[in-house]
Amino acid sequence: MKLMPRLLCQPFWPQHVLGIKKVTLWDSIRSKYPNINEISFRNKLKTLHLGTDSNFLKREYEMQINCENKLNEIMKKMGSKFRIIKSTEDGKDDVEWADLVISIGGDEAFLLASQMIKNNKKAIININPKYHANEHIFSMDHCNDIENIFKKLQKGRYNLLMRNRIRTIMYGKDIHRELYQADEKIQSMKDIMKDKDCEKDPKTNMKSTERKIINVQKPRRRVLPWLALNEVYMGEYLSTGSITFTIQVDDQDVYKIQCSGICVCTGSGSNNWYRSMNLQVPETVKRLTKIAMGKEIDENEALEIIESYHRSLLFNPEDKRMSYMIRELYRAKKWPIPKSSPERGMCRKIKVMSHGFDAGLVIDRGITLPFNDGTTAIFEIHPEDALKNFVLQ
Repeated sequence: MKLMPRLLCQPFWPQHVLGIKKVTLWDSIRSKYPNINEISFRNKLKTLHLGTDSNFLKREYEMQINCENKLNEIMKKMGSKFRIIKSTEDGKDDVEWADLVISIGGDEAFLLASQMIKNNKKAIININPKYHANEHIFSMDHCNDIENIFKKLQKGRYNLLMRNRIRTIMYGKDIHRELYQADEKIQSMKDIMKDKDCEKDPKTNMKSTERKIINVQKPRRRVLPWLALNEVYMGEYLSTGSITFTIQVDDQDVYKIQCSGICVCTGSGSNNWYRSMNLQVPETVKRLTKIAMGKEIDENEALEIIESYHRSLLFNPEDKRMSYMIRELYRAKKWPIPKSSPERGMCRKIKVMSHGFDAGLVIDRGITLPFNDGTTAIFEIHPEDALKNFVLQ
């Protein structure tokens, strides 16, 4: 699917530029060992068994630093004020201050930076210090020619892409619990152990009871402050466990299903995880063709059909609709209810009630909230939530 952003001719010259960088793995680990020299740190990395060569981590870190230095140098030359913050920081005031936000890194850096922009007024571009543009969805390999980025902006040689994002409204009793990152795989076990410790310790138990009382007193409706640029995924934390949902699409029929999860994505996300969930292999296509048409096709013909099918899944980032995908829908005598439940479709609104035991709602594969039995989430797209993305010509 070819993107067709609107062409702008209006010159744009930012006076205040904010760089938002994703912390590299080298920088993250190095910060934990500030008092050892380079050789000792490299030896320490070997003992951590990261599965990644320390030289690679170092090069990745150096490319990031070089990109930041170049940006700083160009901003001074151009007379623009420039700041760099980490994506882990609370940058609300910095984002308000900036005319232009630059995410420094790959697609993940772009997603993290987009979470800090809450409306459709603030422009963002991405600079990737590491990869070429055709390897990632959002990234642009402009690090070696940063000055040219701003010359193009000044001449109006850019397009505007208003990437729609998903707004999530949650209803339930646990919707105000502290969020955590999706890579904290043992979070639920931590919670269980915490609860057991509370039972043993009277003081901790009292604090836990107070927290529960406060939580009960909070509103049972919450508009999440995090907008999903790619997708929202719901499922059990234990990957081998199935989950039951009640879903309603565009205020139509209500379905009760059992599956391994549900993905709701935007046009931006249709080329990401959503696409991976729908990938097919040549063997499947060849077998279906033989059953349906009674003819054999070769590998190349099967690949052409697959490519055409995959392209049909993609839709424009500016589309005001979402697409949902029910992952591994369990079809048996009992499920789904009714039997006509569709596995995938386009919609403007989708309502999902969880009947999960230890489930989570994950936004852009990062921000995670509990999504257990009785909790409901409604997903919609609003124009004012779109992300203003400059795409250079």
